[in-house]
Amino acid sequence: MADSFTRWLKNVRPGHFVVISILAALVLTAISNSIIMLLMQGTISPIIFWLGELDALVVSAIIAPIIISRVRRAMNLEDINQGLKFEIAERQRAETALRRSEDRWRTYIEEANDLIFALGADGKITMVNRAVCRTLGYMVPDLVGRDPLDFVVPESQAEARAMMERILRDASLDPILMEMLTRDGRRVSLEVRGSTFRDGEVVTGSFHIARDVTERRQAVLRLEYLGTHDALTDLYNRAFFEEELKRLEHSRYFPVSIVMCDVNGLKTTNDQQGHAAGDDLLRGAANVLTDAFRGDDIVARIGGDEFAVLLPNTCVVVAQRMLARVRQSLARHNAEVTLPLSLALGAATGERSGTLLNVLREADAQMYRDKHGAN
Repeated sequence: MADSFTRWLKNVRPGHFVVISILAALVLTAISNSIIMLLMQGTISPIIFWLGELDALVVSAIIAPIIISRVRRAMNLEDINQGLKFEIAERQRAETALRRSEDRWRTYIEEANDLIFALGADGKITMVNRAVCRTLGYMVPDLVGRDPLDFVVPESQAEARAMMERILRDASLDPILMEMLTRDGRRVSLEVRGSTFRDGEVVTGSFHIARDVTERRQAVLRLEYLGTHDALTDLYNRAFFEEELKRLEHSRYFPVSIVMCDVNGLKTTNDQQGHAAGDDLLRGAANVLTDAFRGDDIVARIGGDEFAVLLPNTCVVVAQRMLARVRQSLARHNAEVTLPLSLALGAATGERSGTLLNVLREADAQMYRDKHGAN
């Protein structure tokens, strides 16, 4: 009932309020004057009656607008006060929701398996999560305030610095592979992406998410290695040898020499002593060749018992010296093992491009002549 009256009171115009107030005053004055005159005089005096009504009319006409204005102002102030209370309550609810959201995100960042860190506008670390500490082996105080480049392997420093300059210049960064050093000196491979913090047009820092891809990277490198190397001897395989032969065929590395090598008696060793003994002979041949040739020479196992070596920028004289080095390395090897190794060797040299297939055939023929002589 009170609320209905209040709503009605708010909707009534001020002029109507004045009229209603005057009429109410006149009615009340007429009733009260009549009662008083009847009680005191026993009769109603018209003069006194109308004088009372006139006084009530004048007084109510003066006072009613003032009282009504004050009442309505008080009602408006109450409305404003209620509105402010509602706004304050809504703001408090929004702040509470924001704090809860921040707490949830803080918990997510702290507990995430991915490495999450932030940098300031000066490029220094301002925040790290537990995964960063766990992966690199440092505590939070050891990392905050440091330059992230302090933890990058030396050969990746230039790329890392360029990445940081790019992230502070642009809005985002495509994933890049970064090699980092842990506290105990281990290397970890991180796939890092990031984006900038901005205050208008001003960059205030950057936010990064990294994933430890060390195992995946090692698996990829292992597959790449197996794609170009022989699993038993760790030398290059036939596919890689043939690719390098094609590359050198039209290169500027002439003269190019080729050395062919065959393990004598491998089948007999496999039949009489087993394949494990035969594998030892093959690994021994690989060690002998690796010891004899230079780091830039391409030593490969191209068949079951056959090896080949590509020697760029190597003339006939130097190729013959290399054969002598192989025989010296073979003598040292046989002095240290119980199962002696016998190798057939041949070499040939190409002086110009377009001749390497013929050079390979000539080196192979030389090897078989050596093998026949050895038998």
